[in-house]
Amino acid sequence: MIALYSEKEGQELLEFARKFIEASFKGVRISVPDKLHFRQARGVYVFIKENGKIRGSFGFQKAGYALGDAIARAIYNAAFQSVRAPLTEDNLKDIKIEIHVLNDQVKVADIMKDLDFGNDGLVCRFMTYNSFLLPNVIQEKGLSKIQFIEEACSSAGLPKDYWQNGRVEFHKFRVQSFRE
Repeated sequence: MIALYSEKEGQELLEFARKFIEASFKGVRISVPDKLHFRQARGVYVFIKENGKIRGSFGFQKAGYALGDAIARAIYNAAFQSVRAPLTEDNLKDIKIEIHVLNDQVKVADIMKDLDFGNDGLVCRFMTYNSFLLPNVIQEKGLSKIQFIEEACSSAGLPKDYWQNGRVEFHKFRVQSFRE
């Protein structure tokens, strides 16, 4: 875990995400708070969970937007554009929001040596194939280091052992997670 933001700042990010969803039901646009941690460009991934299961998710792997804008875009897509089912106002009381703030990706020279298993997220790229796995996938699925790498390849649409051929490019990153 990286510590870019305090717990208080993380709670403010979560409160903003929830207020953004609530305002969207009313057709109202809310402004991103004018605080430094909302203005810094960061990659972000959000999850909306209902009864512990993913209801919607969306994110940006790289810092293309200020964090507040990225959260607004991601939470809107997770809530209303999900392939699972868009949220309704009745769902609001049953959902929990997670925000994962990402640091910059770093190219990995040797996947077995350079991956800090359990702490690093992983991006797998080969030609037009790519995948993105947060480090919490390890705990949620009970994966070993090799299984995590294989999951990255498989999620990219590649054979799970394709990482061994030396042509797959990996990037690692760290996250700071906040949960309601």
